[in-house]
Amino acid sequence: MVNKKKILVFCFTGLGNLFLKIPLFKSLRKNYPLSQIDIISGNTGNFHVEEDFFLVRQGLINQIHIISEKDTLFNRIKKLRLLRKEKYELILMPFDGAPLIYKLLSFIFSCPKIIHYIIYPKKKFFSYMKIIPYLLLPNTFLVKFDNDKHETFLNLDLLSKDINFNRKLIDSNFNLSELKLKTTNITRKFGLIEKKYIVIQPMAADGNMTAKVWAPRNYFLLVNELRRVYPKFKIVIVGHNKDQEKINYYLPSISDLYLNLIGNTDINELIELVNNASLVISNDSSIMHIASALDKNQVALYGPTDLKRTRPMGKNSAILISQNEHLYAMQNFNFSEKELSERFPNYELMNNISVKDIMEKIHLLKFLG
Repeated sequence: MVNKKKILVFCFTGLGNLFLKIPLFKSLRKNYPLSQIDIISGNTGNFHVEEDFFLVRQGLINQIHIISEKDTLFNRIKKLRLLRKEKYELILMPFDGAPLIYKLLSFIFSCPKIIHYIIYPKKKFFSYMKIIPYLLLPNTFLVKFDNDKHETFLNLDLLSKDINFNRKLIDSNFNLSELKLKTTNITRKFGLIEKKYIVIQPMAADGNMTAKVWAPRNYFLLVNELRRVYPKFKIVIVGHNKDQEKINYYLPSISDLYLNLIGNTDINELIELVNNASLVISNDSSIMHIASALDKNQVALYGPTDLKRTRPMGKNSAILISQNEHLYAMQNFNFSEKELSERFPNYELMNNISVKDIMEKIHLLKFLG
């Protein structure tokens, strides 16, 4: 077994999807324990604490390279050429982690093995047209996308094209080691050390409009009901700094009902908040996947997104589904999140979940005693 390599994983993705790659990093580290495993991303908001980044602390990766989404094409090519000096021997491009431009520019690395996904369009003719450019790229190996798999296992499928990888060392465990989590002062800072609290993330998609979120008004009603039924539990609201403008009418930044930390936490603080929470309530979002990786009690709200591919896999995760004609509309890429969000800008696709549904689920599963 060749256990020392230089490996690069493309992660141009959101924080939630990054958590779904934990089994991929675990499996790489098990098979190549002495290797340098790096990631490349354009999401500076999620990768700004490199020395204490949670994947580094877990011993799963070594370095983080950033190519900003705001960089010009010239600057992107320039940065890729600089990365070529690293002489990576294996490059992995998960289907959600490598924009088309980077797949087409991957030859710059002069890497002996580049593995990524090919997602076939429904029309056969266009399938062949789409695959031709990839067949022309040197040292490129394609993995067919399987619509019936969870994203965790889709990421692991990339390893099937690495002949040096021992399949017995596949680790599909998505849990984080609590012993290697960074301790911050976030709970002390906001008086949460000796208090029980519930974490709620009312938005998703880094503050961008998305059809997969429950309406802010519903979260306002939920907060009031949680305070009435469970008065001993504090409510903590979290999210991207751009979320506040979407929810401000119903959930202002200052309130006696909750502690609003939207835009005021880094990744390590967010992980600690979730890890010490009694319950997490969210849409299909980053917090949902963090709670799943930490095996916390949570209620996840689903509607048009692909449940098969993105569902939380933690044993303490409960799912509520908004039943309507567009249920799982994003499954098999029938619709993109952007398309649905433009067609349904007023949270219509999530309205068939009620406050009562959530309260009954919490009571049924005895999440709060």
